[in-house]
Amino acid sequence: MHIIPILTKINRILYYSYDTKLDIGTFVKVYINKKLYIGIVWISDEIYEKNLRKITKVLPYQLDKITIAWLQEIANWNMLSITKLLLECMQPKGSKVYPIYYIHNNYVVSLQELTAKLPTTPISNIHEYIQQNLEHTLSVDQLNAIEQLRLRDKFSVDVLQGYTGSGKTYVFFDKIQQVSTGGGQVLLLLPEIALTKEFQKKCKQYFGIAPLLYSSNISISQRQSIYDAVYNKQTCIVIGSRSAIWLPFGNLQYIVIDEEHDSSYKQENNLTYHCKEVAILRAKYYNIPITLVSATPSLETISNIESNSYTLLQLTRSGTRNVPIQLVQTNNLLSKELRDAIHACLEKKEQVLLFLNKRGFANHIFCNQCKEKLFCDRCSCTLIYHLNGITHCSACNIKRHLPKVCKKCLQSEKNTVE
Repeated sequence: MHIIPILTKINRILYYSYDTKLDIGTFVKVYINKKLYIGIVWISDEIYEKNLRKITKVLPYQLDKITIAWLQEIANWNMLSITKLLLECMQPKGSKVYPIYYIHNNYVVSLQELTAKLPTTPISNIHEYIQQNLEHTLSVDQLNAIEQLRLRDKFSVDVLQGYTGSGKTYVFFDKIQQVSTGGGQVLLLLPEIALTKEFQKKCKQYFGIAPLLYSSNISISQRQSIYDAVYNKQTCIVIGSRSAIWLPFGNLQYIVIDEEHDSSYKQENNLTYHCKEVAILRAKYYNIPITLVSATPSLETISNIESNSYTLLQLTRSGTRNVPIQLVQTNNLLSKELRDAIHACLEKKEQVLLFLNKRGFANHIFCNQCKEKLFCDRCSCTLIYHLNGITHCSACNIKRHLPKVCKKCLQSEKNTVE
């Protein structure tokens, strides 16, 4: 009989007995009082041998030493309980496991059969392949970035930067294809769940198969299927929001973070962490490449590029579709060019939408005599002036009539707004 330390949801180590010795990281089911919990075999120097309950069931899941070290690093860095992180990596609360199947050419095929259909395209033929299949010609910058990413087989952080329409997606899709054809697993993180459907269509167009979608919106049975697929080292492409970073990949070889500057990657409730930092740390522990994709990289990413911690792969806008820019002089709200453009649209029975870059009639109010600005008495923010004579503070939402006397010079002259 062996004494097994178990870490459970109650955030303390409990001791149970079992017939054989269990490795650290093994998932088990144990009773606490009269309720059944999922726990994990953990590390403990203490020994407690009295009246030990027996482990109810040993589950077919185990976290490896690298994953445990990665989770401990995150817990220390973010000052989190290791238990909360382990709960994110534990299997979904489902009893029945559903295998993953797809419809391909009117036949039901398994995930392994589908991944075997991934096209193999050498770097010398990638230009021809995309031109024939996607009606898109790769630029010199794209080909250079593709060649650089194809050389990455160990930990490295690449920043793929390019304006909208520069073809960033095709670049990291080529790297995904290289990893998938080699039997590896790929994780593509997106800031919003709504974007997963769009990327699913792009992946299906490029690879011929639909990737696995993982988010909080899917059912427990779907989560269980994806969990088992990644744990059992099945070749797959997983697209998901920030929660997908906790999946127990058995053969993860590449991570992509699209729109890396987006604040949605930061979770501030319950389990507080930044998905981008967690993903980079995971890539470091697993010794795999990671690519950050953005048209406008975040300030910390730019700082890491300047310090040579990250490698910048920059793309220019593809094609010759330059947006015309015209400088006009305005003496009032509507310039002559804008009025002509509005009239032209209305004559064609079209609609016009004008965006204003300010709230109210004026953002600043100041005295004509001393030029003192009018600020909110509560929060010292500048007041917004409305045509009904009301001043409004957008910070604390206080509303008052425009004062007739300046508080600084005590003059009753009219105020100027701009």
